[in-house]
Amino acid sequence: MHEISTRLFFPLLGLDSDNGSEFINQYLYHYCQREGITFTHSRPHRKNDSCHVEQKNWSVVRRLVGYDRSSSRAALKELNQLYRLLRLSVNFFQPSMKLKEKSRDGAKVHKVYHSARTPYRRILESTVLSSQQKGTPDTLYRAPSTCGASCAHESDPEQALGTGGTSQQEATVLKVKNKDQ
Repeated sequence: MHEISTRLFFPLLGLDSDNGSEFINQYLYHYCQREGITFTHSRPHRKNDSCHVEQKNWSVVRRLVGYDRSSSRAALKELNQLYRLLRLSVNFFQPSMKLKEKSRDGAKVHKVYHSARTPYRRILESTVLSSQQKGTPDTLYRAPSTCGASCAHESDPEQALGTGGTSQQEATVLKVKNKDQ
């Protein structure tokens, strides 16, 4: 947990886990108490309590790794390395759309989305981070090990890589999103 919290660009204020014993244990509880982190858990037998996490678990982890359980330390080491790289890929290079508003007209639900942005762009555009804190994700993004040496010296590497949220890309994302529904 400490390793995860050190990777965040903002303070970890709360942790909401599943209800299983692999998540709710004395080690995690005492860690949260010691660090001043609010610790809550989902309700038993309510699978929609963590629906956003479950969605990302499917779209990111399960599609890449599958459902198999790993029981060896070597497999755990490999998975942890994969997750370190996957985190960079998802947060810096995979734009997603967030719901802006939702309205209902009878049985029809109308949804309006913000333009597609990477989590990296969203956090830079938000007011959550100070100017000094915004330098940390930007430094990581521009590091040659994150996106290759070619984008380390670009003035806007996200635009150069084609993930800047242009109208053509937004239309493509919308088409793909509509096909999935």
